[in-house]
Amino acid sequence: MARGDIPADVRKRIAEVRNQRARRLLELIVEHGEVTTEQLTSQYGYNHPPRAKKDATDLGFPIVSRTVSSKDGSRRISAYSLDLDAAFVEGRFGRRAIPKATRAELLRRADGRCAVCGAVYADRVLQVDHRVPYEVAGESDAVDLANFQMLCPSCNRSKSWTCERDCPNWIGRDPSLCLTCLWGSPDRYEHVATRGRRQVTVVWDGEDVAAYERLAARATARGQDVATYLRNLVDDE
Repeated sequence: MARGDIPADVRKRIAEVRNQRARRLLELIVEHGEVTTEQLTSQYGYNHPPRAKKDATDLGFPIVSRTVSSKDGSRRISAYSLDLDAAFVEGRFGRRAIPKATRAELLRRADGRCAVCGAVYADRVLQVDHRVPYEVAGESDAVDLANFQMLCPSCNRSKSWTCERDCPNWIGRDPSLCLTCLWGSPDRYEHVATRGRRQVTVVWDGEDVAAYERLAARATARGQDVATYLRNLVDDE
């Protein structure tokens, strides 16, 4: 994308962005057509350019990146630009903050448990998660509790990693496929990132830790890790 190719309506939308980090990145793309992570760091003071990119994509701007060489040619870096063909994807309203009342009700329904691993956490630890990733379906006009779940930080990071790195639907963007996945519907799923897979995350906490230690000792006595030991127990039935 060459400098000056960005339509007036896209420029207007950029001018309305309130997130300063995202707006500055978008303004630089408008000015130069493309901006590298090296330029963002050395010339414009960005400590973490990918964070600015995510801020912009969260607002509905499809930032694309390509790999280029650094100015001295010693390393590979990213260059960001706008995918104008996807600049206004229908249904993308920009990520909004979750209202306090909505979070409170989600916490009440979760009863302190992560939807994926089932472990109990303090309310302040649990995080509101879009069952269908925002990057796939965007944000709806109204807040519907059915669209969210509470995850612990560990499961939330695992979901992000799996969706972004392993799932072809990150490109295909079919919300219905996300809702039949472990990460979208942990209690009734058909696949994990489109693969015919089943998995269980079990957490032993508090008084249950002693039970885990006994289990681990049995596994060690057989020369196995805990997961292998549990899997063999099922196979032996």
